[in-house]
Amino acid sequence: MIRIFSLGWVLLRICVFWMAVYGYGHCLSRIFRKPALRAPVIFSGIVFLISISPLLSLLNLFTRNVLSVIIVMGALAGSCFFLRYLRQSIKRTGFPGLGTAALFLITGFLLLSNLLRASIPDTNPDALTAYAATPDRWLNNGEITYFEDSTFSGFPWTGEILSSWPASLSAGLMDQLSVLQVFQMTMLLAAAITAWRLLSKGLNGLLLCVSACMSTSMLVEWASLPKIEMTALFFTTVAFGILLKQYSAEDRIFTFIPFLAMGLALATKVSAYILLPSFLLLVLFVPVYRKLSVILPAILLMLIPPAVFAVNTYVHTGAPFYPNKLPFFSPDQEHVLFEVPEITIHARANVASNDLLVETEPDRFFTNLGRLIESWGLPAYIFLFGTIAALISRKQFRVFVPLGCMLIYAVISSIAFDPIKWGAKYAYLMSPVLAAAGVAWSKGSFLNRYVFYGYLIVLLIVSSVHTRMKSVFSYPFFSESIGFNSIDGVEVKPLHEWCNNNLPDGTRLLSLWKREIYFSDHEIIVIEKHPLGLRLFLAPSLGEEMALLDRMNIDFVYFKSDDPMPGKLERCIHFLYSGRLDFVTEIDGYSLYRIIYKQERFHDPLIQQT
Repeated sequence: MIRIFSLGWVLLRICVFWMAVYGYGHCLSRIFRKPALRAPVIFSGIVFLISISPLLSLLNLFTRNVLSVIIVMGALAGSCFFLRYLRQSIKRTGFPGLGTAALFLITGFLLLSNLLRASIPDTNPDALTAYAATPDRWLNNGEITYFEDSTFSGFPWTGEILSSWPASLSAGLMDQLSVLQVFQMTMLLAAAITAWRLLSKGLNGLLLCVSACMSTSMLVEWASLPKIEMTALFFTTVAFGILLKQYSAEDRIFTFIPFLAMGLALATKVSAYILLPSFLLLVLFVPVYRKLSVILPAILLMLIPPAVFAVNTYVHTGAPFYPNKLPFFSPDQEHVLFEVPEITIHARANVASNDLLVETEPDRFFTNLGRLIESWGLPAYIFLFGTIAALISRKQFRVFVPLGCMLIYAVISSIAFDPIKWGAKYAYLMSPVLAAAGVAWSKGSFLNRYVFYGYLIVLLIVSSVHTRMKSVFSYPFFSESIGFNSIDGVEVKPLHEWCNNNLPDGTRLLSLWKREIYFSDHEIIVIEKHPLGLRLFLAPSLGEEMALLDRMNIDFVYFKSDDPMPGKLERCIHFLYSGRLDFVTEIDGYSLYRIIYKQERFHDPLIQQT
C-alpha cells in the first residue's frame, strides 16, 4: 500500500503544477484579448512558464525553491478559475447515458493504468543522460547552462526547460523520475483535451479523443518515459488543431498562435521538422494567411524559438544544430565528431535488433508506409472513419487537404529515418489532432448506437484491458507490474554513489561506454558522446591518448570489469593496457581507475588508501 500513497503524492504535485499552468493561462488570456493572440488556456500557461525561465536563470533564481513558490502561487489562482469552470460544465453536461457512462469508465481505467505505469521509475539511457539529467543539474546550479560534457547539450532545450518546473516539486532522484514520467503522461492527456476543445464538442467527443490516445501503445510507451516527446506532441497539437479549426470553419481571423506553437515544437525536438511541409501546406489552404504581409511575420515568429537555441549552440560549437550536420555549417575543430567504424557498426546492429513495427527493406516502401500509419493506432482509424463519413454523407471534399497533410507526414517520416522503421518511433506527433478531427467530421455517424458500441468493443480489444487489470490489481504488491521491470537505478548507480561520497569536488570521470550520468554529482564524459572522446579511438599512440585525456581534464575512468566495451572496441584504446591506470575500487561489476599522468593533478590520501 505504500506504493499507492507514493503514487497519490506524485499525482498531487502534478495536479498542483497543472493548476498553476491553468491559472497563469487564464491570467494571460485576460490580458491579451486580441484575436491574433488568443490561445488555448493550457498553452498560454506553458508559454508563460517557459518565457520567464531565462529571466530566472539570469538572476540565478532557477532553483527548486523559487520554481515551487511560483507554481504554488499560480495553483491558488488556477483553483478559483477551475472550480467555476467545473460547476458550469457539470450544469451543461447533465447525467450521461449508458453508452457514455461505459466509455467514461473504460477511459478512466485506461488513464489510471497508464498513470500507474508511468509512476514506476524507468531507466531509459537517453533520459538518464540528458532529458532527466539536464533539468536536475540546472535546478542544482540555479541557472540554465550549456554543458560541455555531452553532445546531447546541442539539442533544443524547450522540453527540458518545461520539465524543470514539475521536477522542482520532486524530492530525490528516483522520485524525480516518477514525477517527470507522470508529467509526460499528463502532457499526452493535455494534448488530447486541447485537440478536442479546438476541433470537437460534447462529452462523447472528449472521451473518444482521450481513450483513443490512451489506448495507443506507441503513444503510451513514449509518454511513460522521462523524456520530452509528449511536449513536442502537445505543441504540434496546438499548431495543427488551430489551423484545422480555421480551415474547416473558413475562419478569417488571423492568429499568431499556430506559428508560435509550431516554433516551440521545432525548439523541442529535432524530429518535429518532418512536420514542416504538412504544416506549411495546411497554412496555404487557410485564406487569411495567403497575404505576404501576414504570412512573413508569422513565419518569422515560428523561426524565433529554434533560432534562439541555434544561436546558443553555434556560440558553443560553431554549428547551429550540433550534433546534426549541415553542409554549410561545420563545427569548430574542438567539436568535430569523428566517425569510428566500429561504433557505427555496433549502433546499426543495435537499431536492427529493435522491433519498431515497420520493416527495414527498402523495396517494401509502401508496406512500411502502411504499417507506420497502422502504428498510430485508434487516432488514425478514427480520422480515416471521419474522413470517409464526411465524403459519403456530406460530400465534403475539403477533407482531402488534411488527409493529404497526414499522408505527406507519413511519407516524409518513412523517407527521413534510416532505417525506415525509425519512422514509427517519431511519426505520431499528429495523433491527438487526428482523433479530434475524425470525431468532428463523423458527427452523428460516430454517435450512432451500433458504431459507438462497436468502438467500445474495439477499444477493449486493442487496449489489452485484461492485461491492464492484472497489472493494476498487482500494482500495490509487485514492482514488476504495469509492464515494467523496475529497479532502484542503473547498473552503474552504486559506483556513482560511491564516487559522490569519496571523490573530491571538481573530479571529472570518463565512462568507456555507460552513458548514464543522472546519479553522479561529478562531471562524466562519455567516450562515444564526446568529440574528444571519439578521438581516443583514432589516436595512433599512447602519448596522444594521454594528451587527449589531459586536455579533457579526466581524473578517473570506469568501465565494466569483465567487458570494458562492446565488441572489440577496447582494442582501439591504448591506455587500457598500459601502466597509466591505478586501480581504486570495483563495485557491482564496474571498476574505477585513477589515471596516472607524468605530473598528477592532485593526490588524495583517501584514494591512495583505497
